Amino acid sequence: MSRDSHEVQFPRQSGQCQRCDRSGYCLGQGLSRNAIHKLLNISASPRLLKRGQELFSEGAPFNHLYAVRSGAVKTFKITPDGEEQVIDFHLPGDLIGFNAIARGCYTASAIALDTTSVCAIRFEDLTSLCMRSALVQEAMFKRLSALMTREESFLVTIGTKNATQRLASFLVTLSNYFTNHGYSPNSFTLPMSRTDIANYLSLAVETVSRTLTRLQRETIIDVQRNAVEIRDRERLCALAGNAVNEQFTADAIH
Repeated sequence: MSRDSHEVQFPRQSGQCQRCDRSGYCLGQGLSRNAIHKLLNISASPRLLKRGQELFSEGAPFNHLYAVRSGAVKTFKITPDGEEQVIDFHLPGDLIGFNAIARGCYTASAIALDTTSVCAIRFEDLTSLCMRSALVQEAMFKRLSALMTREESFLVTIGTKNATQRLASFLVTLSNYFTNHGYSPNSFTLPMSRTDIANYLSLAVETVSRTLTRLQRETIIDVQRNAVEIRDRERLCALAGNAVNEQFTADAIH
């Protein structure tokens, strides 16, 4: 991928991962101190992306996984008729690029939704470390398993839930993410647009806006632009259903 003129490269710093408050979430939460120390010795190249800047493009050769340190990233594909299809949203602590392992190239494109910092982790280095450490290997297997479980739950949500249930599941999943990462579970900002949310949930933008308005009118949530406050979590979870609760368990692994 060609380097964008707006891209800012952080200087390489020895021990940078040790000082990063996201390292445990990115590379193996729950590992022993020794295993974490081995992970943190991996050379990770920090990068800063501006809003709308490409991280990688679909079909580009795969060499790195990317750990999100701050901001948010959207992965998407362009359909044969030229339409964009949102695949997923990635927040701080997430690892991006696992889907590229099998084919050796990225299967989707990724762009920053806001000013975003990521760390590029060479897959070759991570593979070598997994061969030397069974604990690290187990942590990576758990990450992959969690991603697969999340995708299964999402397919159930899209295939069996109506518009209100899909949006409720989406909001509760975000709430769960913020809970697991030490933030407020009931007050957060959506980094993605209404259009992206609608695309991701296979809904019309008007349906998303109308549903948010109805949930606000029923005092389940309060929405001010992209700021969301969950006012009645119990009712929102009831709307979300069992599929999203199972997804919580998967996300909690990392």
